[in-house]
Amino acid sequence: MLHKKLFLLDGHALVYRAHFAFINAPLVNSKGFNTSAITGLYVHFGI
Repeated sequence: MLHKKLFLLDGHALVYRAHFAFINAPLVNSKGFNTSAITGLYVHFGI
């Protein structure tokens, strides 16, 4: 029998955690946009 799994991710909590992980040294792009949360998510998921 095939067992299906469902994974629920709290995306808001992951973004919040990733943003504040870099709060002392925020990561910004060339236009000055804070990319800490986006980068943190990529690092977390290993993308």
